[in-house]
Amino acid sequence: IPQSEFFGTKTEGGGLPPWLSQDAATFKVLLKTGNMIARTVMSVLEEQLQLPAGSFTKLHRLNDDSGDFVRVLRYAGAPNDDRDSPVGMPAHKDAQSVAILFTWLGGLQIPDPSAEIHDLNVKSDDWRWVRPEAGYAIVNLGDAMEIFTNQLLKSGIHRVIKAPGQQRPYDRYSVLIATRPENHCLMKALESPLIPVREQRGEVMTSLAWGHSLINGIRKREAEATARCKSVVANA
Repeated sequence: IPQSEFFGTKTEGGGLPPWLSQDAATFKVLLKTGNMIARTVMSVLEEQLQLPAGSFTKLHRLNDDSGDFVRVLRYAGAPNDDRDSPVGMPAHKDAQSVAILFTWLGGLQIPDPSAEIHDLNVKSDDWRWVRPEAGYAIVNLGDAMEIFTNQLLKSGIHRVIKAPGQQRPYDRYSVLIATRPENHCLMKALESPLIPVREQRGEVMTSLAWGHSLINGIRKREAEATARCKSVVANA
């Protein structure tokens, strides 16, 4: 559900469908609270990076048009002997600034701190489970923060696979609250004594154009990963 359903200046899709509109107030609170938490994280990072107050937070105001959203994710369970089942989401980084994830089953994995990572390629043995904890959310920095700091802050690589052990047969549901820069923000590094200076490569895109390009890349990799898994099963 996009931020534009409740905040900003434009509505995408003409409003919520009837089966969702009854819970509109809940979704609105989720987006508002997620934005507040994300901006709190950003304000701490501003101070630690010796940036002027508001350097991050002014780019993520709730009522500015942006790609913020709340999303319910479902990954189907699989029989315990279904070893060739496709990955739920291949290795990727988040096309946003801050992601807040609520989940109740295993399946999320991140690379071991000592893992050698080339682009998004991680050896199978180097993936580690992220254990869900009751009452806690998982907070992840995304690609936007990496761009704003010239890679001083890192966007976390992760993937989703079938849940381990006795959790495996059950469907995995998660709630994701995403915070992105406002649509007209230019995706380039900010200036700070701590942020390294590097030559700008390629065209500086707006947040809106940048977000579309990353999402298209994620969808392409997901389709390729699914195709590879199906090929393995067909040739087994």
